[in-house]
Amino acid sequence: MLLNQPSLQRFPIGREGCLVGKWTVTYSESTLKQTHQNMRIVNLPQQRWFQFALFILRRFNQIGVAQVAGSLTFTTLLALVPVLTVMLVVVAAFPMFEDVSAQFMEMVNDVLVPSGASTIMAYLNQFKDKANGLTAISLLGMGITSILLIQTIDQTFNRIWRVKTTRSLFQQIPIYWALLTLAPVALGLGASLTRKIQAALPHLSDGAIGHLPQLLFTLAVLYFAYRVVPNRYVPSKHALCGAFMTALAVEIAKWGFGIYIRNFNSYELIYGVFAAVPVFLIWLNVLWILVLTGAVMTASFSYWRGNAFLRSRMKNHSFDEVLTLLLLLKQAHLQGKSLSLPDFRQHVHMGYDELGDLLETLAQHDYVSQDKNRWVMKKSSENIILLDLANIFVYKLPEIHTPIQAALQDLVRPCVQSLNVNLDEFAKQHDLHAQPILPARLSKMLSDLADQHSAK
Repeated sequence: MLLNQPSLQRFPIGREGCLVGKWTVTYSESTLKQTHQNMRIVNLPQQRWFQFALFILRRFNQIGVAQVAGSLTFTTLLALVPVLTVMLVVVAAFPMFEDVSAQFMEMVNDVLVPSGASTIMAYLNQFKDKANGLTAISLLGMGITSILLIQTIDQTFNRIWRVKTTRSLFQQIPIYWALLTLAPVALGLGASLTRKIQAALPHLSDGAIGHLPQLLFTLAVLYFAYRVVPNRYVPSKHALCGAFMTALAVEIAKWGFGIYIRNFNSYELIYGVFAAVPVFLIWLNVLWILVLTGAVMTASFSYWRGNAFLRSRMKNHSFDEVLTLLLLLKQAHLQGKSLSLPDFRQHVHMGYDELGDLLETLAQHDYVSQDKNRWVMKKSSENIILLDLANIFVYKLPEIHTPIQAALQDLVRPCVQSLNVNLDEFAKQHDLHAQPILPARLSKMLSDLADQHSAK
């Protein structure tokens, strides 16, 4: 059971117990209360689920999913025709894919066009018939518009996964172009195969099973989006789970939206022949809200393990975890190994986005390096000074420009001077060589102190 780790970097000014001479760990009243609260939540599964749901809701609000979905709705409305045009022109360039093109458009209509907006479907079919007559310049313009839409989606997903370092332009363009060219072929082939199976087994088209092709189509698109688009490690099972839940929600939303359109059609009296436009806009907005909510859930799944969603609310614990990561890399280096993100997660309970941020920050300061999604030590442990790490992840002493800054330095300097040791010395002083799993040991220290505090 993972408890809130004691903070080696938290040394309250003016209190006994700051880091002077030997390491001393201090705990505030709020930290101990939070620890006992976490212990109760871990022992009550229903409270754990409730707290995790609140964690997802907080991330939902932090991202501003409703506002972002509205922005993407407008962008999609402008770029939908160019995107589909580029896809269909690519497919039409290969005669053997003529049937694939029709199947792909049918699947797009099933997902994008709700029942009751048949006018929109007619428009999409008309533009499909005219797509082959476009000039090269027109196709180039539509290609640029398509890439801009995908780039907007890419930026939104990276924001949800809290990515700080995005892909370079040379990395983005091949991915975007693959989405525009290979995706319709693959999805069209899948749809065509599904139709052939249904033709051979007509009884499968009845009832809920008849919606299976649409569900699988949506599932495939969402899985690819959640797994590949973010510049962050996303486990396949997380992407699949998030994609399945979202695809199911989309199918339910289509069913409910269709009922509303068929039974509450007063909008036709107001908008007349233009009634399909607001219906289509509302559906696009609902669709984006569902897709982005699924992305938020997928990004949050990694916080379930070890109750990382509880610790994510605690501030200033990154220094503890950085020491843990470096000690793990030090042990792996001695064994001639490198570590992947799942390897780190065997010992530290935190989300993949938090873990990635810490490693990327260490890489920016030349402490570690990455090769083929595996991490190794770049600087020897003898040259890693804890004070330097504290300046990066905790608090950097300011230059003296005011009397307050001078007084603050006088108070803080004695505490941080004991951090002027390297990683090897720190490990030897605290016997961390034989047992380098720092969070478990710190958690036991915290548990003992919490018991002592309760006894008092």
